[in-house]
Amino acid sequence: MGDMFPPRLKKFWDKWNIRGVIMLSLFLQTILIFFAPSRKRTAKKLFLVLIWSAYLLADWAADYAVGQISDSQEEAADKRDKTRELLAFWSPFLLLHLGGPDTITALALEDNELWNRHLFSLVCQAVATVYVILLSTPNRLLIPTVIMLFGGVIKYVERTSALFSASLDKFKDSMLEDPDPGANYAKLMEEYANKRDMNMPTEVIVVEDPEKGLVQYAFKYFKIFKGLIVDLIFTNKQRDESRKFFDSLKAVDALKIIEVELSLIYESLFTKAEILHNRTGAVFRVIALACLVSSLCLFSLKNEAQYEGFDVALTYALLICGIALDSIALLMFCVSDWSIARLRNLKEDLDEKDPWAWYVHAYNLIGYCLKIRPKRIHPTKVSLLRHQLARLITKVLDFFGLTELVEEIRFTTSDRLTRELWEFIFNQVQHKHRFAEDTESAKSISSARGDWTLVETSSKTTEGGPDHAKLLKYVTEKDYDQSILMWHIATELLYQRPEEEEVTNKAEYTNREFSKILSDYMMYLLIMQPALMSSVHINKIRHKKENLVKEASRAILSVKTFVEPMDVKGDRSKSVLFDGSVLAQELMKLQNGRESMWEVVSKVWVELLCFAATHCDSQEHASQLSKGGELINFVWLLMAHFGLGDQFQINRDDARAKLIVAK
Repeated sequence: MGDMFPPRLKKFWDKWNIRGVIMLSLFLQTILIFFAPSRKRTAKKLFLVLIWSAYLLADWAADYAVGQISDSQEEAADKRDKTRELLAFWSPFLLLHLGGPDTITALALEDNELWNRHLFSLVCQAVATVYVILLSTPNRLLIPTVIMLFGGVIKYVERTSALFSASLDKFKDSMLEDPDPGANYAKLMEEYANKRDMNMPTEVIVVEDPEKGLVQYAFKYFKIFKGLIVDLIFTNKQRDESRKFFDSLKAVDALKIIEVELSLIYESLFTKAEILHNRTGAVFRVIALACLVSSLCLFSLKNEAQYEGFDVALTYALLICGIALDSIALLMFCVSDWSIARLRNLKEDLDEKDPWAWYVHAYNLIGYCLKIRPKRIHPTKVSLLRHQLARLITKVLDFFGLTELVEEIRFTTSDRLTRELWEFIFNQVQHKHRFAEDTESAKSISSARGDWTLVETSSKTTEGGPDHAKLLKYVTEKDYDQSILMWHIATELLYQRPEEEEVTNKAEYTNREFSKILSDYMMYLLIMQPALMSSVHINKIRHKKENLVKEASRAILSVKTFVEPMDVKGDRSKSVLFDGSVLAQELMKLQNGRESMWEVVSKVWVELLCFAATHCDSQEHASQLSKGGELINFVWLLMAHFGLGDQFQINRDDARAKLIVAK
């Protein structure tokens, strides 16, 4: 094989392959420590692909470099070659890199379950590094090399421990802590009796907990509600306390608290935060940083003239960048929500943060179907070539499984989560929780798919007014995915009516916009995020139209649907296009009702969103946090805080004792 390459090229490769991979490894570590934290806030596919690539390449580069250094040491003919000393000194840095930055330990939730594989890799890489160091002896850099080996092992142990603590079994075990016994009742009563016997005025009072900042409240509820991820059942006391607290909050404060909670959940599952924010983790982090600093000092005292200039520069780059990256990580550690929650009240500081940095994604079904280039009646050579090229690209994308990724990038849009939309969702959930005094009613409300809203609004209509209950069949007699499709089509048809563009009533305009945003968002979840919709499944979209959205909407609305589409098309048809048209015409009959049409539609969409949030698997919610997070994740946690769902104790008096005396 060696004869296939020119000697000059082979010599170049032998000299620079190790150095090049080490520089690549250092570059990837820098990329990850600065950009990995952003993945909890962005769902942009290209950005996530960048993080995914850097994460996988970082491990590969470090593994490859250690192997190459080992081979180089074994093949070295001249034991007096000083390059061998530097190669041995570099090998612990690769162990350091395999430990990874604090900002990312796992790409997905499933990676945490592979902690035992990382433990095995830790042992193998540590043995390989020790072997490389032994091969380099006698070595004037032995002391700083051994110090760096110690620091590298610490970093790798941190990563393995973080993966272990975030594995589902360990995560669940960490929730099963010893209960807080509260105040020492016996000691308090003894002191009280002594004071009373001495005729001293004594009174027992209940001392309220000191007021906390929003970060402290978020940390408190994070410690409780992170149990959602492993399907723990919460006590009625926890439910009542959470309901009371969130019922007293403004929508914006609730959003801030939930945002911090989700951030803490993300960091506990996908970073080293959980193991670093304790006394042991902090001590070992300081030791690892001290290893870097001491190695830098010892190396600077050596005679650098006997080493090649580039190798010396690369060594300093590894040391200085390592110190800089660890110092940045330490700074992040000090200003993190974990540290803030333990140190002081920072309500003012949290108020200064922008809570509206989250995005609501949108996917419009009709818009997707219409984004097709019109065909020429008389094709030209250019159009034929373009058609052939498009077919070739489509086949390539299908072969590599990238079609859905490209479609998501092309047809998905994003806009900021507005304060008004969040307040609307919060107010709807807050209103419903007041009807959920027991867990049975809470479970019933959280299982509603629009029917609760339709029944409630129907009861408010005046005599002779529109009966909203007639719309119930569009949510109760249809599968969940069909309901979303029908309501999405109906919402789009109504939204595109020309008269809707002339709405002057502010409340009606706002509800119209909320309906449109939530409609497109639910379609985005259904088509692009099917895992978040739990057991909801849908076939590939089969609707094809070739007109503009507004023209198509008006055309469908103009169809006279005196007979149900199901009666004509039969049960074999899975199309919901004209069912949506019938629903739109039924909704237009509410136009003059006490409840405006758009108010009913917007409330139904909130209920459909809440249903999806509570019925999605909790681990899918947790997994989504590593891919940008979604509005549905916020709604999931909000509903849990309001006691809506089935993760609470069934009743308050299920623990009874009965004494039976035998006669």
